[in-house]
This record gives sequence, C-alpha cells and structure tokens, in this order.
Amino acid sequence: LPEPVLAAVVIAALTHALDPSPILRLRRLHRDFYVALGATAGVLIFGVLNGMLLAIALSLAAMMHRLASPYIARLGRLGSSHNFVDLTRHQEASETPGVAIWRPGEPLFFGNADTIFGEILSRSRGEAGIRAVVLSLEESSDLDSTALDALMEFDGAMRVAGLRLQFARVHDRVRDLMTAAGMADVDGCCSFSVDDAIAAVGQAAKSSAAQSDSSQ
Repeated sequence: LPEPVLAAVVIAALTHALDPSPILRLRRLHRDFYVALGATAGVLIFGVLNGMLLAIALSLAAMMHRLASPYIARLGRLGSSHNFVDLTRHQEASETPGVAIWRPGEPLFFGNADTIFGEILSRSRGEAGIRAVVLSLEESSDLDSTALDALMEFDGAMRVAGLRLQFARVHDRVRDLMTAAGMADVDGCCSFSVDDAIAAVGQAAKSSAAQSDSSQ
C-alpha cells in the first residue's frame, strides 16, 4: 500500500486512543494527571519503550513525594461515640480538652518520620492548655530502623517538653520493635484504640494528681 494510505489506516484504527477524557478525568480526581502527561510526552518523543520507562520513573517519584509529605490530621470525638475523625472534615466532632490527637496520613518511614514528628511536636508545644498528645499509628504496620529511632527521639522530646505521649492503634509488629529497641513501659504507652489512649491519659493524670496530694 502507498504510505499515505497505510498512515490513514493506522490513524483511523487508533482514533479512539486520542480521546482526552481519561486524562481529563485524572485532572478532576487530582490523581496522576502530570504522570499521565509525562507518559504521553515520553512515548511521543522517545518511543513506546522509553516512554513507558519514563512513566514508571514519574510514578515512583510521585509516590515518594506523597509519602514524604503526608497530611497530618487532628482528630476529635464524633458526638458521644468511640469514633475519632478528622476535625477539618467533620465540624461536628469535638476536641478532647487538654489532649491533642494526631494521625499521619501515610506510613512512617525514613523519608517522612522526622518531618512528621517535628511538626507534631511544634504544633503541640505551641498550643496552650495541651498536657498530653495521642499519636495514632494505624497507618504504620511496620517501621524501618530510621523511623523507629525518630519515634524514640520524639518520645524523649515530648518528655522534655512536659507532655505525656500515648500511642494509639499500635500494631503488634510495631510493639515488638519498640520493646526490642528498649523503650520503657511499651504496654503502658501503647493502646489498641484512640478511645483507650484517651482513657490511659486520663488515668495517668488522676494517678499523678493523687500522688501530688499524698506528698503534700
């Protein structure tokens, strides 16, 4: 066949692939839009194989960026229930007096642990009336050595700041790592739910007040 005819056949066969709606959908979802554009440009400029390799590299970079800069939610109690939700998304939820409850939106690892703990420490110390912090670790089923060291340093920094730290929704594997790393009173500072963590903070405050009264 003459090349113009062959080109027309190929173009006609691939017309459906020129539909921009899948990319526009990604833009509406705010997910992988620039990765899709980069993959498209890579295929057009470098060919199919190199373009796909570029798309994989962009996807990995986007994932690392998302994990390294996670959203940290401040939680509040939903009514009188045992449910704790993001205060910015649920205006009907209420804060627990004297207790700041935080939940990182991504698993802790070497790329984000220091940033997360530093932000929580700064925001908790800068708020008047906070005497304790509850950190929900539900997203972290395991920790690497760097994240574990950062967590222990965070625990020490909270003590220096005069704030009690209670961990909530701690997975068994993370508890085992804390114990192996030599953290004191792992069972006492770790709770299986946020509600249990709040209760532990309250009980510790009562015990401290009782000891203070008896010493006087």
